Amino acid sequence: MTLGARPSYALTNGCYTYTVADNNVTITKLDSSYSGALSIANALGGCPVTGIGDWAVSDCTNLTDVTVPDSVTDIGNSAFRSCDRLSKVTIPGGIANIGSRAFSCCDCLTEVYFKGAPPKTGDGVFESSHTSHVTVYYPAGTPGWEARFADRPAAPWQTPGSTETSAVRVGLADRPAAPPRICHPWSRWWLVLPVPVPFGCWWYFRKSSRRYQRRRECGR
Repeated sequence: MTLGARPSYALTNGCYTYTVADNNVTITKLDSSYSGALSIANALGGCPVTGIGDWAVSDCTNLTDVTVPDSVTDIGNSAFRSCDRLSKVTIPGGIANIGSRAFSCCDCLTEVYFKGAPPKTGDGVFESSHTSHVTVYYPAGTPGWEARFADRPAAPWQTPGSTETSAVRVGLADRPAAPPRICHPWSRWWLVLPVPVPFGCWWYFRKSSRRYQRRRECGR
């Protein structure tokens, strides 16, 4: 009798819902109420976390900073889509694949740090006008990197005056901080109104314009 692969099954642990197959964990959903910075667990139930599934962290609108653990090799399609306040992501050196639109419609995303070589990517990883300000950083001297990655500018980490590679908040020396950016997770074009309007009309107009723009750009 030949035994097949162990079937996957769903479990929960804290803010995570996940599946286990062949002793490897894929996170399938993060509690959407999670707020602030998140270092994703590198193991759940005694098994290593190797994948972030399709749509797993999408619509976590209060998530601000994500560190993906070294154990992860795959980030699924739309995995972090529409995380409105997400501004920084750190991705491990062992990552092999990032799915289509993994970070699309992340209005405030500006910094994505890779610890290794560039992975394979699907279409539109940083899709939508809101993510046009993303810069990708990689360790200086790492082969395979070019001036752009997934249609966004890419630059090496480098400590001024030395050959030591560095990165902000990933355990190495800091680079000069980027200028502060005011981030509004709503549409901005309503600010061009020439005259003030009553608060009730202003609030309705702002919400309506955001819903329309996000449906058009993100397919929601």
